[in-house]
Amino acid sequence: MKNGQWDWNRSPLNVIEVDGQLVTYDNRRLDAALEAGLDKVKVIKVDPNAPHPNSNTGKTWWQKFQQRFNDKRNKRADGVVPNKGLSQRPIKC
Repeated sequence: MKNGQWDWNRSPLNVIEVDGQLVTYDNRRLDAALEAGLDKVKVIKVDPNAPHPNSNTGKTWWQKFQQRFNDKRNKRADGVVPNKGLSQRPIKC
């Protein structure tokens, strides 16, 4: 990403709006972009009630966001990621 070779048109960040705030589904790519010093990245605002394209059980984008927020890899020391996401970069262990 830092050398400008990452194709954001091919893999934009998926985001939903929660109470006026954009929350990303692709937190690791966002973190990598921040680490690379990028000011802007391409995003796609998804409908939280639309079916998630990779769900074979019919889960919506919102349900998949909730699942990811509660994933053990995304838990903070004091609990799961809140619905509005995190306003600061998490501390890496």
